[in-house]
Amino acid sequence: MQLPWVIWWPIWGVLFLAQVALGLHLRIADDPSVAAAVGAGVVSLLWHGWTFFGLYRMRDRMWAKGIAVWLIGGVVISALAASLYQADKQQAAVALGGFYWMATSYFVGMWLLRLACVPGRPIVGVARTVLDEALRMRIGLIFAMLLVLLLPVLPLLLSGETKLQYRVQNLLTYSLVGVNLILGLMTILLGCWTITREVEKKQIFLTMTKPIGRFEYLAGKWLGVMLVNLLLLAVAGGGIAVFARVMQKGGAQDGLDRTRVDDEILVSRIAIRPDPPADSEDLFKEHLLRLQREHPDTFGEPESPVSADVAEEVWGQVMAEWHTLHPMNLDALRDSVRQGRQLTDEEISQYSAQAVPRTFVFSGLQNAADYGDTVQIVLNFKTGATPRRGKVILEMSYDGVRFGTMQPLVPDTPYPLPINVDMIDADGNLTLTFRNRHFDQPYNVEFTPGEGMELFYTVGTFEGNLIRSLFISFLCLGLLAMLGLATGTFLGFAVSALLTASVAIIGTMSGYISDSLGNFASLGKRDASGWELISGAFSKLGSHLGDGELFESFKMIVRMFGQLVLAFIPAFGKYSHVQMVAEGRLLHMGILFDATFWIGIVWTGSALLAGWLIWRKRELAKITV
Repeated sequence: MQLPWVIWWPIWGVLFLAQVALGLHLRIADDPSVAAAVGAGVVSLLWHGWTFFGLYRMRDRMWAKGIAVWLIGGVVISALAASLYQADKQQAAVALGGFYWMATSYFVGMWLLRLACVPGRPIVGVARTVLDEALRMRIGLIFAMLLVLLLPVLPLLLSGETKLQYRVQNLLTYSLVGVNLILGLMTILLGCWTITREVEKKQIFLTMTKPIGRFEYLAGKWLGVMLVNLLLLAVAGGGIAVFARVMQKGGAQDGLDRTRVDDEILVSRIAIRPDPPADSEDLFKEHLLRLQREHPDTFGEPESPVSADVAEEVWGQVMAEWHTLHPMNLDALRDSVRQGRQLTDEEISQYSAQAVPRTFVFSGLQNAADYGDTVQIVLNFKTGATPRRGKVILEMSYDGVRFGTMQPLVPDTPYPLPINVDMIDADGNLTLTFRNRHFDQPYNVEFTPGEGMELFYTVGTFEGNLIRSLFISFLCLGLLAMLGLATGTFLGFAVSALLTASVAIIGTMSGYISDSLGNFASLGKRDASGWELISGAFSKLGSHLGDGELFESFKMIVRMFGQLVLAFIPAFGKYSHVQMVAEGRLLHMGILFDATFWIGIVWTGSALLAGWLIWRKRELAKITV
């Protein structure tokens, strides 16, 4: 006897709506009654029972079996999670539930993607075959399970007695790095494998006999790989957001720990750095002239033009000096300290006035008042040596009036200080003056230009910043997918995967490699540029070879070859989007546009063009007579 579905569906819908209504009542009501709780439990049992009854009658259908397994798994997972929660193991309960829902999202997402790729168009049809291959060969499934296992387990590994601030930052850093690593490896393997396998198995003959061009073939393969990446990034992003918010509710050690998590990490903040001093051009010229007089072989003759690299270095030295607070004149003060005499406030102020002040102007704060009553300055400094007790004292003033605390501050430790927006003038500028008041030991206070002194105010949410970070990851994965496909058009699977992985590793570490090469060997005069730099490098190499300096020649060759390789490798690591999310810094549209242009358009487009040119010229089969 067939089940009368006309009767089954209305009853199922009524039970479902009743379950939702009672569940909302229990969540919203301040003091729900026992009858409501019992009723919700009974209705939930009736809904599950009625659902399983219908699925049992339709057990000959594949979709019914899948839904039944999913529901049974949900009931078991819910029971286990409830038991863990009652046993005061909330993190384990959240991890178990997260694993179930992330796995469910992946399988449902793959089903929806396959439905969306309706046959009829060549590119979409090829993308559908990639999705089918990822499911059939378990490549996508294996990496998806790695991802689904990683994210729920991370909060368990990071739980402990450390500050909540560090736990949340570590969760964001490790999870985003893990997602990029897992999906990057999956993209390389899937992108390289999908073409090389079809060529090796001769399946490409059947595909190319259909009305599809080779450009469409490559584009369809790329689309299929990126649909899998898009799904997994969406699942991972949802998991990271949920786990971060759950961890946010965990126990903080103190009020400052709670404030830093709520207002500094799980937010999206704009960072404002101080403007250069008004006379910075004069300071630059004076410093450059002094360096040219002292080191003409390195910086050129006095008054001669310099290259952009040299100018950048000199400018960095000028800014480093500007961000250094020198101590006061301590000659008279030392005598008082040696005598053991207690200093009066007037004497301290008198000695403090001898310290060289530094005034910093933060501009672009016109809209800061729209986002709150305060902005936050974060100070992070170093000292010329480790002072006694490991602390220094800074005096901060606004418009001649001292504000903030005068408590000793620890070097190499970020120190946040709230500042009222009333201190911002009508032009959106905030002017602050600092003095080094650590009068018992004469050490400089050195702020690293840029990151040592920053002003923050919140402009958005953590979730929005996370989405922007995942977008940059999506662009990088798109480039890796296209590189894998392009190399797969003329190389075997192993060589293609190795080459693509090498590009990914070098691109991620490009900044570090470039700095290391610069320290390893010099290419010539630093004030040279363009062709002069190239010709000077070869001239210097010839000089080393002529003098028999083989090691110096080897260093020159390594430097030149390394710079040449880096010129053709995309710099993945320059965006630092993982670190910015972990620090609550806004990934603004300028970063997204830059990443879209260079990674998404220039590099990915170049890889597509190269792969297509090679693929269209490749002879897939030879006709023998």
